[in-house]
Amino acid sequence: RTEVQQQQTEDALTARQRLILRYAEDAGRITRQQAAEASGAAIRTASRDLARLVELGRLVPDGKPGNAAGYVLP
Repeated sequence: RTEVQQQQTEDALTARQRLILRYAEDAGRITRQQAAEASGAAIRTASRDLARLVELGRLVPDGKPGNAAGYVLP
């Protein structure tokens, strides 16, 4: 990824998504519940934000099933 592409990705992130990423960076992992709490959003909204961050390549699923599922930095 070039520096320009990285900046474009950062510009495309919402404030909620930035909070979610910051939490994941600090904690090393984030779940849907933690994303909702960190961003102040409903769990469904946090789930959409996490899905978008996965699409952008900023997070990857950690492979755990069900409610234990989480996301980590690539």
